[in-house]
Amino acid sequence: MPGGHVEADESELQALAREMREELGVHIVAESSSRLGDWHAGSGEDAVHVVVWQVGDWVGSPTNRAPDEHDDIAWIGINELSDLPLAHGDLAALLRSLPGPDRLPRRDEVRTTASPSGSESHRCSPLPSE
Repeated sequence: MPGGHVEADESELQALAREMREELGVHIVAESSSRLGDWHAGSGEDAVHVVVWQVGDWVGSPTNRAPDEHDDIAWIGINELSDLPLAHGDLAALLRSLPGPDRLPRRDEVRTTASPSGSESHRCSPLPSE
């Protein structure tokens, strides 16, 4: 999962956009991004604060631009997170606990179109309501 620290001069959304650009080479569409929840663990120097976002629209094709930080990139289901060696083992439980994780777009719902600039644009279609 791409991620990093919020710098002193940026908002959480700006940090998300920067990290996605640095680690995946994509430019997120800020208006399509929703903060889903957060998680705190530890204290002092061992403190961890994770904020989870859903990004519905971006420009570019995701690639592993940080191979020193990530072994690979892949689209996976939330139920498959338990099988991954995550930096924080509790992240899988956090993501499964978020409201409506079954409503997050799946890989087969992401479609690619050409933008006016000629680069690819990806949009996730919302799932139908029950």
